[in-house]
Amino acid sequence: MTGMDEVSMAREIERKFLLDGDGWRKLAHSAKRLEQFYLFAGEDRSCRVRITDGASAKLTLKIGRGLSRGNLNTTSR
Repeated sequence: MTGMDEVSMAREIERKFLLDGDGWRKLAHSAKRLEQFYLFAGEDRSCRVRITDGASAKLTLKIGRGLSRGNLNTTSR
């Protein structure tokens, strides 16, 4: 790797929640515009880009299958 001897990848545990109704909306104090796309996606890996308010971007690499996967994030401002 260029300039890196080792990269440490965190573990991510996938959690999803189903909301009952829209009562949560009155608790929201602000909003952000999110744009998302995938550079690639395969059976056991994906690379996603998320852009927040057109000002910052986050690149996420996920490796593995199931509810617990390797997760590496980088942020650009």
